[in-house]
Amino acid sequence: MNGFELVRRHHIRLIVGIGVFTAILTQILMQTGGGERDEIFDLGDSLAPFIDSFVFEGLPSFISSGGIYEPEIHLFKIGFTICGLLSTWLVIRMGRRGGPLNKNGTWFEYVATGIGVTNGICLMLLVHLPFTVYPLSHHILAVIIFSSGLVWILAAHWIIGEDDDTGLVFSFPARDVRRWSLILGIGSGILIGIPFLMMYLELAAILEWGILAGLQGGLLSMEGLLDNSD
Repeated sequence: MNGFELVRRHHIRLIVGIGVFTAILTQILMQTGGGERDEIFDLGDSLAPFIDSFVFEGLPSFISSGGIYEPEIHLFKIGFTICGLLSTWLVIRMGRRGGPLNKNGTWFEYVATGIGVTNGICLMLLVHLPFTVYPLSHHILAVIIFSSGLVWILAAHWIIGEDDDTGLVFSFPARDVRRWSLILGIGSGILIGIPFLMMYLELAAILEWGILAGLQGGLLSMEGLLDNSD
């Protein structure tokens, strides 16, 4: 089995594994790094006119906090760039004509594929825009990434017929895992703006990790749909 076949066979597990590993390890490095990470940050000017004042002390536990200082920034860029590439390939692979998410060639199926491709491309762009340097651009891309990822999984949930959706995720029915993952991800996404605007950044960070968990669970629920002969 060559490298291409290995990636194709474990495509979704690689995306989830690399993404979770990157997020957790860069977070650990950020939390234990000290130094500049513990200073006072004032992003008010960069976020104007949308937010008048945005000052906080110490980097909060957002996933993107692991992509600002060395050495974690290098791992952050490499890990999420790979995830973006693999995600884009996965969406095209599943959304191609005759694929599991494009069996009928309808406009809805092609739109869903376009949304998924947007997710992967934006993820690769995000890693080059640290939120302390480019806060507005970073937050816009983050919103696009999280929303497009959830919309793609939700569209997939509608497209996939129940008769074809018989896989298991850790012994649980894949369709149920996807449903609860969407509830977690969308619910966290709806709520995250409240603590963010109220400057309860650690609570907002917890909700961001909830969105990430929802996305990963949704991805894992589609593993059984891949045709490894394509």
